Amino acid sequence: MSEPMNNQENVDAMVAVLCDHYVNEVYVANRAAINFVNHFGLNLQTAVLLRRIAANKGITVSQLTKETPFSMSVVSTQIGKLLKDDQVEMKTTADDRRTKLVFLTNKGVRLHHKIEKSIRESVESLGDTISIEKIDDAIKLIEQLGASLPTFE
Repeated sequence: MSEPMNNQENVDAMVAVLCDHYVNEVYVANRAAINFVNHFGLNLQTAVLLRRIAANKGITVSQLTKETPFSMSVVSTQIGKLLKDDQVEMKTTADDRRTKLVFLTNKGVRLHHKIEKSIRESVESLGDTISIEKIDDAIKLIEQLGASLPTFE
């Protein structure tokens, strides 16, 4: 039976694992995500926005900026691309003609369903090795690690 590690040994072991694997695994996961959305003719930003628009059934550009990590400029540019590709449409609200909501078009809905179907098949292929709790734990850990790293801006 191995001896329990003291706190310093535990910290040293975690630092070694993070240095050896964290950045590499985040990079690999990011590349996989980019390749996945590229298959559907999107970049990561447009894929995130497409999902948020589908979830909201009418959302302003300002709301999209608040709900995503993207600036107003990025959101506007990516919405422009989705408009050009006929994936989304803008509609003026009845109560305030200055407010425009973004909706998926039928083409956008079909694309969103294709992406979800592909992700569903991937999740199902994992069987019992994945759960919502494991996904939540992984996301929380990634967020904690990312938040704890120093920023050098």
